[in-house]
Amino acid sequence: IRDTNDLASGFRRIDEDNRFHYLLTYAPSNARFDGKFRKIQVRVKREGMQVFARKGYLALRGPSQTRLSYETAALAAFDRGKPPNAFPVSATGFVFPDPKGRAKVPIVVQVKTRDLHFQIDQEKGTYAAQAAVVATVKNSDGQVVHTLSQQYVLTGAAKELEAGRGGEILFYRQPELAPGVYSLEALVHDALGQRASARLSTLTVPAPSRDRTPASTLVVVRQIEKVESTEGTTGLPFFYGNLLLYPNAGQPLRRGIDGELAFYFACHAGPNDDSSATLELLHSGRSMASVRIELPRPDPDGRIQHVGKLPVEKFPAGTYELRLQLRTGEQEQLRTAFFTIME
Repeated sequence: IRDTNDLASGFRRIDEDNRFHYLLTYAPSNARFDGKFRKIQVRVKREGMQVFARKGYLALRGPSQTRLSYETAALAAFDRGKPPNAFPVSATGFVFPDPKGRAKVPIVVQVKTRDLHFQIDQEKGTYAAQAAVVATVKNSDGQVVHTLSQQYVLTGAAKELEAGRGGEILFYRQPELAPGVYSLEALVHDALGQRASARLSTLTVPAPSRDRTPASTLVVVRQIEKVESTEGTTGLPFFYGNLLLYPNAGQPLRRGIDGELAFYFACHAGPNDDSSATLELLHSGRSMASVRIELPRPDPDGRIQHVGKLPVEKFPAGTYELRLQLRTGEQEQLRTAFFTIME
């Protein structure tokens, strides 16, 4: 009925399809789940029949009926052996516990669009690229507790191809998790290039005690942006006053370009607790500097947030560790974060 005013014939076909059809299913005998596409061909002996059948399916472990089509194609890459690594991807999760026992767990995946395959339509004068990001969170028993995904379709005029290649995909989701140990599988699937890259990591949500709420992850901040309105942002992990913090999911810093390194953490304290923190910088296991951090008083919800900066323009290339020792009342906690500086 598209582009016509003849609704009657269209609905007549819908009614006939609902009344006069047969549904055929089968279970494949090939139990090798390699993630490959298997073709299906359905033939009938009776004349005058119309057959509507799938062209095939992806041999994946477990049921895929509830998955979106782009999720199925992306997750097939995990069933072909070791996790793929066709292009650079940054992915990580951050844990922000709350006094109620659960934790907000922001998951961030970043990929440069230059690493995707772009198709050029010379006749239409356009370009196109397509990517899917799928993040799966599993508990300690291997059961999937969250599947988070997004499809990205990039299009534009062919003359603007270089601008399209110069962008970035930033995937952000924020599930809530109960205390426990989880695995995070984050995958970026380049649909047109038929390539993928995956990153695996572990998330630990600590359980609060009667007198202590665990501190958040120590976050290396990539970018800070001022926002006009903060309505509805109370309690969200990466809002600090009227500033929105973009976490670094693992991208290296560049000498001569990144002159400062920003870091961020949050914790909870009682109204009468004395809170203090010490930040130590290490390189190759050797302490390079240590600084005491003056923490603000808790907000009405008992939360303390801190954003700090370190000058790194003179640091040599290499991998560094930030080590935070946090004291609230009689409790001490240790948090670490790593960052890399490249030439």
